Amino acid sequence: MAIKSKKPLYKVSSQLEKGFQGHITYTTILPDDLSRLKVTFSFDKLHAEQDIEELQAGCREALMKNLEEETELLECMASAVYHLPKSEINVSLFLNDVCVGSAHRNQLTKEIWISEEESSLGFNNCRPAGVFSIVLHVLNILNDDTACILTVEGVERVCL
Repeated sequence: MAIKSKKPLYKVSSQLEKGFQGHITYTTILPDDLSRLKVTFSFDKLHAEQDIEELQAGCREALMKNLEEETELLECMASAVYHLPKSEINVSLFLNDVCVGSAHRNQLTKEIWISEEESSLGFNNCRPAGVFSIVLHVLNILNDDTACILTVEGVERVCL
């Protein structure tokens, strides 16, 4: 009879500062005895904490630098860009240098499961083994001291 038990594999936390954009990659080797893998990523500040008018002025200034002055849609675009500003961090997972999926969800917490039988929406079913990489796609951080936590847990089979 097989019993499944959780196995903590990895936990890291960090602070991102306002204006940060880029990709952060974590890579590790997974143990061979896993039947499922759970990845949880969360951050704590989705919406801007600063004055919205200040943020909108910054958005307008950036648009003016990047668009031709005669653009008729400037007002429409400006309104869309700064209507609902948010921080955005997406997650992609790779096994042995092959992308097994990405989570592009507007959520503070993303919980992802990978297994041969069933995986989270947007992720391929696969055996969690080998070189495992997690890429955080940081598109925009609106607030200083935005806390992030990444945890990886395996579910192993233990035979009795």
